[in-house]
Amino acid sequence: LSVLNKIFHDGDDDTSINFTTNQIQLETANTIGFTIDSGQRVGIGTDDPKELLHIAGAGTSDPTLVIQNTTDNQVNGGKISFRENNTTERINLRYNGSTNRFIIDTESKTDAFVIERTTGDVGINVTNPTHKLHVVDNPTGGTNPVVKIHNTSTDDSSLTECLELRHGHNTDTENI
Repeated sequence: LSVLNKIFHDGDDDTSINFTTNQIQLETANTIGFTIDSGQRVGIGTDDPKELLHIAGAGTSDPTLVIQNTTDNQVNGGKISFRENNTTERINLRYNGSTNRFIIDTESKTDAFVIERTTGDVGINVTNPTHKLHVVDNPTGGTNPVVKIHNTSTDDSSLTECLELRHGHNTDTENI
């Protein structure tokens, strides 16, 4: 079978599969909606994908990637996994529909960062945050700060300011 440049749907001449130089495109309503190029890049809404997956919207459309579990309130509500060497999960972005939480996991820490959907509470190293910012740490000796806010701006003075919260110590502020 040899095709010049398009395969049309019988009875629908504005829907086709297009073959261009080093590209395959799917077209509906005379608009190219999907492209695969010679670099194995996939374009949705663009005929010139710049990355492995390139999603583009025109005009008032909001280019959106939807990851959906078709059953409500599931622990595995959706996940994006960043990996190396095909299998090692380094960072996961996931949604737990059962607890209504957006979670970031690291390779060595599950629930490293949690956002509670209904309250907006944020947890670092805690699975059930109960405050707007809830940080839990278990340092070995208490000399490293659990939270450190460091202002390095020199706009108003030559001093930099730092607020540190340490395990087992009072709040400490210092000028450097």
